[in-house]
Amino acid sequence: MGLSENIKGIHHVSVSAYDGEAASRWYQENLGFELVQKKITAMNGKTEFFLLRKGNLLVELVQPHGRLREETRLRKTGVLDHYAIDTADLDIQAERALQKGMTLHTSTPEGITSYPHLGRNGVKGINFTGSEGEVIEFCHDESTDYSGKTGLLGFAHLALKALSLERTEEFFGRMGFRKTGEGFLLAPDGKIRVAFLEHQG
Repeated sequence: MGLSENIKGIHHVSVSAYDGEAASRWYQENLGFELVQKKITAMNGKTEFFLLRKGNLLVELVQPHGRLREETRLRKTGVLDHYAIDTADLDIQAERALQKGMTLHTSTPEGITSYPHLGRNGVKGINFTGSEGEVIEFCHDESTDYSGKTGLLGFAHLALKALSLERTEEFFGRMGFRKTGEGFLLAPDGKIRVAFLEHQG
């Protein structure tokens, strides 16, 4: 499918990559993404883009040039906490990922983790570290009917770190997002508040 075809309903995540070719192979071999386009743009030198698709999720790997490329080696975690792929058969997909040698992220060191205070009926997830250090969650929503579905299905959600949920909700509200739910995670130093925002329309 071409990039411009059926673009409605596609969720787009961009990941800065030091080695775009290697990262592209990693996504294809480990997560079953399809490479739909590779392009080179004269932007800050020669910037390479690798567009990969899995269901309704488009991951754009961006390999910058020169100094900007070297900076990708030094970056630390930012406001993006993780992005999640909706997963019908979480146990099977988690085991396959581990058999392929994918690395568990430190946020889920024991593997599949239950989050009973998120969503209507709770959520289960497991986090992996991607080829460029990005955090990828396999997410299974206990309130979703996955009957007849298997595998990694596509986009589930994008998680951002926020200093103030109220200010973040107000900011995204100006762009048409509305709060659809809330919950919390239990952490060693207390509860981590979570708000779910969805774009309406």
